[in-house]
Amino acid sequence: MNKLSHQIRIRLFFNFLAISFLLGLAGLTSNLFGQSKTGEVFRKVSPSVVLIRTNEGGGSGFLVSSDGFILTALHVVDGASQVSIKTQSGKVYSDVSMFAKDQNSDVALLKINGSGFSFANL
Repeated sequence: MNKLSHQIRIRLFFNFLAISFLLGLAGLTSNLFGQSKTGEVFRKVSPSVVLIRTNEGGGSGFLVSSDGFILTALHVVDGASQVSIKTQSGKVYSDVSMFAKDQNSDVALLKINGSGFSFANL
């Protein structure tokens, strides 16, 4: 596995926090103003969400680049011998590599082969 520079790891972590913040802010906005912004955030982010299946269970993640980088929680894939990714288009990718991980923040950066993926534009 390639080691990411400290700067890139921080950027990925803050991107993950940004999505969490946006989802929280959308809920707060709807509570304060009686308007639902959650649907708007969901429409923007949902095309990038992927389903992750492993021999030990599964979880979700989201594409963070058009060339197949996926951010997920490390505990979803840590220790798994088989990992597959299903995108919103329904295509399943079995050739998944772990590009980087950070155990302290429970974040993993996965890579699938391909291009032109819809991704969360932070």
